[in-house]
Amino acid sequence: MTKPAADKALAVELVRGGMPQVDAAALVGVSHTSVQRWLDAAPAPEPAPATEYGGPGEVWITTPGIAALTTAAVLSRKSRVGKRALRVLCPAAGAGVYARAVLAFEPTAYIVAVEPRRSEIAGLRSFCGEVVHGAIAGPGADELAAAEGCKVYDPRSLSGFAFDLIIDNPPFTWLTGVRSGRSVIGAGRHLAFWPLLRRGGLLALLGPSSYGQATSHQPAMREWAPAYQLRVTGRPNFGADPTQTGMAEISMWVWSTTSPPEWRASQLPTHPDWLRQWAGPTPGTFPIPASIVDAVRDALRR
Repeated sequence: MTKPAADKALAVELVRGGMPQVDAAALVGVSHTSVQRWLDAAPAPEPAPATEYGGPGEVWITTPGIAALTTAAVLSRKSRVGKRALRVLCPAAGAGVYARAVLAFEPTAYIVAVEPRRSEIAGLRSFCGEVVHGAIAGPGADELAAAEGCKVYDPRSLSGFAFDLIIDNPPFTWLTGVRSGRSVIGAGRHLAFWPLLRRGGLLALLGPSSYGQATSHQPAMREWAPAYQLRVTGRPNFGADPTQTGMAEISMWVWSTTSPPEWRASQLPTHPDWLRQWAGPTPGTFPIPASIVDAVRDALRR
């Protein structure tokens, strides 16, 4: 489906669902400081199924090295128009490691971060353009929002805001869905972000390399095939022990408003093992170290 066709389909869906209508022309120059107010004015989404992958307190942390490597690889595929600062949405921001990674390579980027965990909000506000305390609708969102005292938002509520890049390590269930009996609920949830992109924009989400292989994923892959699958070498660790190797292979899945949806898979360059691990403060609570930025640039140049 082309970008115009997707936008038209979204408009029809918004009308049927009673979501606020947007005159895109009237929103030119609108500040992102109205994002929270805009979301709060929208109707609440339908409750989503509970997730079977851990409780509301479970956190999967991306290492600064992997965040920097995958972000730099995505930005290298981003066409630029003039010198305008990038508008970036991090819809599952956590402590902000992907927001930090964007700023490491695009210091002037304006970042809107959405995060349900109250403990992360003050830190995110220290370096993001705007922070929304809330959860994006999807499997497990309702239980997490209830635990954190925030609202659940449908990403379609942001259809009047145009982003150059949407990037993050979201709950993997946004891509894979949740199994309920013999059916899978919620697969392809990430595609609700598609109409939020400017022309030339990219939707880039970290997920399992096995995404797209299951029968339940095929409908979304046929209609919304990604432009790129950027496979990460090795198995990064997301768990509580930052010194251990992870259990799964991961990829950055990239959808483009301008590149053909050909699902071109490529292996990201080999990088030092230490880029796949982390130690010390939680990633996102500090800027990406210059040593990591330099190592990533060296890896991508090879």
